Amino acid sequence: MSYVINTIEDLERILRENPEWRERIRSLILEEELRRLPARFERFVEEEFRPLKADVEILKKDVGVLKVDVAKLRGESFERKVRENAPAFLGKVIRRLRPIDKFTLADILDDAIDSGLIDEDMKDFALKVDFAGKGRLKETGKEVHIALEATLTLYPEDVEKVFKRAMIISKAVGQETIPVVVYLNAKEEALSLAEEIGVLTVKTVAEEA
Repeated sequence: MSYVINTIEDLERILRENPEWRERIRSLILEEELRRLPARFERFVEEEFRPLKADVEILKKDVGVLKVDVAKLRGESFERKVRENAPAFLGKVIRRLRPIDKFTLADILDDAIDSGLIDEDMKDFALKVDFAGKGRLKETGKEVHIALEATLTLYPEDVEKVFKRAMIISKAVGQETIPVVVYLNAKEEALSLAEEIGVLTVKTVAEEA
C-alpha cells in the first residue's frame, strides 16, 4: 500500500492507521533526544551549575567575613565591659582603684620620653593597653599602677603583651605596675607563662563581663 503525504494532517492520519509506523518513528525521535543529552548537560553545567557554584563560594566568603566581624564585636564588647567594671574584677587585690585615661597616660609617657626613660615606639605600644589605673594593694596598702588587658581567649602572646606594657608604664611612673589579664577562656600555655613571669590572671564568665 502506498501513501501520498502532502500535509501534516496526511502524516497524522497515516500514523493513526499504522501503529507500527508510529512506534518506529517514536524510537527514532527518542534516539535523537538521547544523543542530544550530553550536549544539553554540558550547557546546563556551563550556564546553570557553574554560576550557582560561584554564588555559593561568594556566600561562603561573606559568611566568613561576617563571623570575623561578629568575633571582633564580641571582643570589643568584652573589653569595654571589663574596663567599666575593673574595680569589681580587681577588688580582691586592689583597693581605691582609679582609671588613668589615655590623655593622662600619654602625658606621663611623653614626660618619660623627655627624661630618656622610654622611646616613641615604647610609648605607642604602651598606649594601646586596654585599661590603665592606680590603686593600693589590699594586703599592704602600697600604691601601685595597673596595666590590664581583656580578651575572650587568652593566648601566650596576650600575656607577653601586657607584661611588656606594664614594664614600660612602670619605667614612666617610677612605680610598680602590675600586669593583669581578664579572660573568658585560656590556653594552658598562656596560664603557665602568666604564672612564670608574674602576670595576674582573672577568669570571668560571660554573664559577669
